[in-house]
Amino acid sequence: MPWPRCGLGWLCILLVICSVVTVLSSYCVALSHGHIYPFLPAISETGVLFPEKYVFRELTNLTAFLFISNAFVRFMQYKLVAEQCREEHVKLRRLNKLAFVVAILAGVGMTFVANFEIEKDWSIHDIGAMTAFFSGLLYCWLQCAMSYKLRDHGVINSSAVCHSRVTVSLLITFCVAIFGACQTKANWEWDQARPRYHFLAKLKWSPEDPGYFYHVVSNVAEWSMCGGMLLFMLTFAHEFQQIEITSDISSTDYW
Repeated sequence: MPWPRCGLGWLCILLVICSVVTVLSSYCVALSHGHIYPFLPAISETGVLFPEKYVFRELTNLTAFLFISNAFVRFMQYKLVAEQCREEHVKLRRLNKLAFVVAILAGVGMTFVANFEIEKDWSIHDIGAMTAFFSGLLYCWLQCAMSYKLRDHGVINSSAVCHSRVTVSLLITFCVAIFGACQTKANWEWDQARPRYHFLAKLKWSPEDPGYFYHVVSNVAEWSMCGGMLLFMLTFAHEFQQIEITSDISSTDYW
C-alpha cells in the first residue's frame, strides 16, 4: 500500500519527537551522574550541571527552531486561507500576524531557558521561562480563536478540531496556574527553613526537605503543561498534510 500523504505534517511530529528526546536525554544524563533527585525534577533542573547542560542546550535550541518553523507554516497557511474570507480578511490578517509574533517570543524564551543558567535570584533564565510559558499559552488561545473563525467560514477546521484545541488550552492554562502557585509556595518554604543553603541544593530536593510536596506538584504541572503544548501543536499535523514545499528554478542566466 502507498504511504499516506504527509506534506509538512512531519514538522509537527518532528517537534514532538525532538522535545521528548530533549527532556529524556538530559534527564538520563543528569541522573546517571547523580546530579538530580530522580522523582519528578523540574525540566530546567535536568540541564544545569556538566555534562547534561550541553545536551539540554543544544536540543532545546533545536526544539525552539522547530516550534517557530511550525508557527511559520501555520502563519503562511492561515494567510492564504484567510483570503477566502473577504468580509473579515483584514481582521484575520492582523490576528495571524499577532499569533506569529507571540510564537517567536515563545521560541526566543525557550532559547533563553536553554542558554542562560539558573541563578539564586531572578535571572534571564527565569525571564525566558516565563516568556516561553505565557507566550506559548497565549499562542494556543489565539490559534483557538483563529480556528473558530475559519470554521465559521467553512474553511479548514471542523468543530471537533476547534473544541479539542480549546480543551487542551484549558488544560495548559490550569497547569500554568498550578505551576506558578505551587512553585512559589515550595521555594518560600525552602528559603524559610534553609536560607543559607546553596540554591543548587534544590536539584536534589527530596521528601525530607521543606516544601517538597508543593515542589512535586509544581513539577507535575510543568511537565503536563509542556506535554499539553506539544499535543496542541500536534493538532496541526492533519492540516499540514496538504502543504508541500517545492522549488521552481526558471532562470537560465548562469548556464
